[in-house]
Amino acid sequence: MRRRDFLQVAAGVALAGRVGALPIARRRKVVAPRISGGINIHPLRRFDQVSDFTPPVIAPELVDLQLREAYELGFNTARTTLSFSNFGPDFVAGIMYVHALRAIGIDVLGIIGQFGTGADLTRALIDPAKRAVVLDTYVALFADEVAPARRRVGPTGSITFQVMNEPTNFRGISPEDYVRLFLRPVYLDLKARRPDIPVVAAAPVGGRDGVIRLERMLRAGMEAYCDVVAFHVYDERVIPLLPQALDRPVWITESGVIGADNHLDWYLRTLPMLQALPQVEKVFYFDLYDAQPDTFRLISIAETPEGFVRSVESEGLYAHLTDLVRTAAADQPILPYSRLVPDVRRYLPTESDQRLLDEARAQL
Repeated sequence: MRRRDFLQVAAGVALAGRVGALPIARRRKVVAPRISGGINIHPLRRFDQVSDFTPPVIAPELVDLQLREAYELGFNTARTTLSFSNFGPDFVAGIMYVHALRAIGIDVLGIIGQFGTGADLTRALIDPAKRAVVLDTYVALFADEVAPARRRVGPTGSITFQVMNEPTNFRGISPEDYVRLFLRPVYLDLKARRPDIPVVAAAPVGGRDGVIRLERMLRAGMEAYCDVVAFHVYDERVIPLLPQALDRPVWITESGVIGADNHLDWYLRTLPMLQALPQVEKVFYFDLYDAQPDTFRLISIAETPEGFVRSVESEGLYAHLTDLVRTAAADQPILPYSRLVPDVRRYLPTESDQRLLDEARAQL
């Protein structure tokens, strides 16, 4: 736990001392303390392989399930892919995730990326006219102000954009071409629209090969065209090799280890090593849920005749995160998620969102 987290806990303990004599029922419920750092959340919208607009485009219960976990486990930032695919169904699902997360006070790092192997995004970003349409749409749908889920949430979550995900790995783009053809123009265009929104460069890849590619991106001028440099770390042996004394802050946008039995040790031993690196501001654990059992995920999800059911897979780490939240709350009762978000469908894309998407698709 970082110093600021200890200060939050201490403040909570002091508060508990002042109200400790009151019955639990009369204590004011507090929003779950957001002290657990960052988490990667896949914008799951259905539980099958349908990739088109066949109804339902989004199963709200799946959004609700992941949103509840992010809130109850105390994460302060969520990283999620806003998959372009010519503004397809996965992009539409991203609208719901971003609006809902921000409404409950969780910051969002949205990846301007794309699932699968298609080249829709790379073709659009390299064309100035299409890039303008793409970025205008991302800003309009994800960066506008959102209303808090409840007034006691306090400040709503912010939005930050990351330009692609491991482009040298998933898209076969050289480090130099990524900086020159994608990061630079997207950064300049985003800053022309919204200079207040931070832009994060992509991490090249999570293994030791990523260090070499990262150095090439730095030599190509990456720091001139981002507000934050990103690393991915899945191997402790990489940590001493990471570049030091950068001009920009650093976010570890993915970090984790395979095997649920290894998660807690990684969190307790490796994350502090990453947090101690110069200029590291945020570390994002990978991940909340994915389709592979006993790899990285904290929870598993199953579909039953009664609906979607979640179970804890990473028992040690899940219990640790729960204890952190409880400690930070200093025995104050925590506002239940169900009272914070009584109906997640309020965050479904609106008719206005749909019109904006229709207009954007017509221009591509």
